[in-house]
Amino acid sequence: MKSDSHAVKIVRIWVKLADLAVESAILYQILEAGSPLLLVAVFAAIVGMNALSCVLMMMLPDTYSGLLEMFVDIFFDFMIVVVYPVLGVIYCLSAFDLDRRRIAINLDIFPVGWFERNASIIANPVQTDIIYKSLKSLQIFSLKDFFLRVGVHLAFSYRLHRMAELQDPRNKPVRLYPKRHYSSIGVLVVFAVAMVIFVEKSVWTSAVACQPHPECAVKAHRWTIVEDGSLVQCPCLTLIDGDLAPKTFKEWMQPENVTAKVDQLATTGDLRTIQLINRYFPSFPEQLRSCHNIRHLSLVYTYTERIPDWVKEFNELEYLYVPFSLFLSFTILHLHFASHSYVEGSLSNSLLELPDDMFDDMPSLTFIHLGMHVHLAKLPSFDGLVSLKALTLAMFTSLEVLPTFDSLVNLERLVLSFVPIIETLPDMKSLDKLKAFSVNDRGSWCCNGFLHDCDQQNTFCAAQPFWGIPAASCLSSTNPTLKATNSTLALVEKFASTVCQEQKIKPGPGFPTPENVSQCEGILYRKCEVPGYTEAMCYNTRFMAIYCNSEPLLIEMRRRQIQLGVGDKCNPEYEEWLGCK
Repeated sequence: MKSDSHAVKIVRIWVKLADLAVESAILYQILEAGSPLLLVAVFAAIVGMNALSCVLMMMLPDTYSGLLEMFVDIFFDFMIVVVYPVLGVIYCLSAFDLDRRRIAINLDIFPVGWFERNASIIANPVQTDIIYKSLKSLQIFSLKDFFLRVGVHLAFSYRLHRMAELQDPRNKPVRLYPKRHYSSIGVLVVFAVAMVIFVEKSVWTSAVACQPHPECAVKAHRWTIVEDGSLVQCPCLTLIDGDLAPKTFKEWMQPENVTAKVDQLATTGDLRTIQLINRYFPSFPEQLRSCHNIRHLSLVYTYTERIPDWVKEFNELEYLYVPFSLFLSFTILHLHFASHSYVEGSLSNSLLELPDDMFDDMPSLTFIHLGMHVHLAKLPSFDGLVSLKALTLAMFTSLEVLPTFDSLVNLERLVLSFVPIIETLPDMKSLDKLKAFSVNDRGSWCCNGFLHDCDQQNTFCAAQPFWGIPAASCLSSTNPTLKATNSTLALVEKFASTVCQEQKIKPGPGFPTPENVSQCEGILYRKCEVPGYTEAMCYNTRFMAIYCNSEPLLIEMRRRQIQLGVGDKCNPEYEEWLGCK
């Protein structure tokens, strides 16, 4: 059969339609991923013009066809395969606004293991999530992704091969598509119009469905028949809600209850990211169980006491951040020492337990941060965490034993901060990729004879009256199971500068109280007073309420920011004492 026969040209039309079908499937994925509207519009325009260009080629006379048709097809394949992914990366680079100078200041001032060294507290969470999803959409995660990506690449390669064959003078370019084949033209025009309508309806109706939920930062662009007054039809992918700096003690202690909101947005089963800060979320609603694609779970001061057993079904989870679910019960003892009252706080709310098999089927989990769960006495097994790269455990006053590290072969960062009653560490022989190891504050194993000779005078073995923790006792020197292995000793020695080193700078008051919050009146960086300290500043440490904090490193951080013109614009009315003019 000749390459310029009518039958062959009809076959090429079918191939073109198959090509457009693959591109439409990719467009559908882009819509479902909640990609930025600019990228959606660009891809839809490429696909639409690809279809209409074929119509134009069929309307041209023979003298303009053949080689021109090849060039046009190759151009649009090139746009799909090369240009669009590059545009996606360029968009991410241009849209992501990260104050790197502010991060540099924090890295220079704060010691290893401090909260302020995390770039995530500075980065815009909505921007971060959008860019994360945009870059993820360029990767292949499933068989469907594989066939779609390979399909467009094969079409591109085939057309390049056909173009290369024209170097042979015996091969003359022939018309690819039938001339003025009106049924094919009609199909292609209808396809282009239908695609435009589908994209427009998907974007518009999903926006209407999510209008009652401003907390939904990213939504799938899905054609939805919205019922009047419905609150459960939003195809939400990312839920971000919180108050980073509560201005009053009451706002901090009585946050907004978002359980119903999470329940509503989980109804469609699309949620992939949940980030709550200073919100009341005591338990997981049952609707959340249907969200099998959850990848990012961050619950900061949410009063969550229990995580349900079915959380283990979130086997695509990549990021787990659950710092202290906090409730302070204050007993004010009026002690007449230098006319000052004494406020004693006891932490009485934290996670009580985690499912024993919670991590057994989470091969994608790469980041875990658990903090201030003072009643949590046992952690789940780490055996399923084969991809874990960062593990932070902070302020576990009831935790006695750490799970084994045998499966943590990809762990790169380990932080243990105030885990006071753990007497030994698991063997660390599998942590070959460890790049950072930090141990801060109290840790009995640092000085109880586990590593070297017992030294009860070491501050890491000192009593902690506030937490009701007595001084550490020495381990039996004759029991080899209570001694560090050679692998563990080698890692401790490797990171000696950040492991079991007494802090030279002691932090000031750690938590907000009604008194130190009221001093600030909700104003960041204003000068305040803490007895026994020459300087104190109002600040929302670790996303807590704005309270009077005497930590000198925080004051130095703000002074440096003002000097370099970095971070929040300074207000001379309240920050003149820091150098603001």
